[in-house]
Amino acid sequence: MYKERGYSLIELIIVISIVVTIAAVSLPAYKQFTIPQALKNVSQQLKSDLRIVHNNAQNGVKNLGGNRVSWVLRVIGGQSYYEISGCAKTELFSACKNSSHNYQRKQIGKTFRIYPCTLPCTNYTAISGASLYFMPVDGTIEIYNNVDTVLPDVTGNMPMALTTISFLIRSTEDTNKSSIITINSEGSINTN
Repeated sequence: MYKERGYSLIELIIVISIVVTIAAVSLPAYKQFTIPQALKNVSQQLKSDLRIVHNNAQNGVKNLGGNRVSWVLRVIGGQSYYEISGCAKTELFSACKNSSHNYQRKQIGKTFRIYPCTLPCTNYTAISGASLYFMPVDGTIEIYNNVDTVLPDVTGNMPMALTTISFLIRSTEDTNKSSIITINSEGSINTN
């Protein structure tokens, strides 16, 4: 007589429930491991781009329009990106969002937000945006807490440049996970 071999429905249900339980227990631990790694990568990307933009200015790299200009890194608070462009300091940044200005929009990931802020960098010191102008040839950096242009106000006064700005990069999945990158007007970049 032939005896059938195989698994019973009860055995299959038990194995599937064990696999689901193990997955449910391990998923939060996996996320707790991947968020800091992704945050580290985002911080490194921003620091690298700050250095590239600074070097472009110091070396007098022209934009694709053939003009020697300031190189700008612009951050709008609470977004998942920052912007880079070869743009004159007195030009509206929105006019520099084209290929002749080497415009790039750098995504930092859907689960992270970037906030420019003054020190100490907390939710309460976040500002709406910041523009870092890396000046041609000498590479000096002018930091402003506006986001579109550096033009005189109605009285003819230029906006006051900041000496230091920080960028708070925060995970939207775990708000306890964050990184702070600080840059000063001499180009020194520090990470917490």
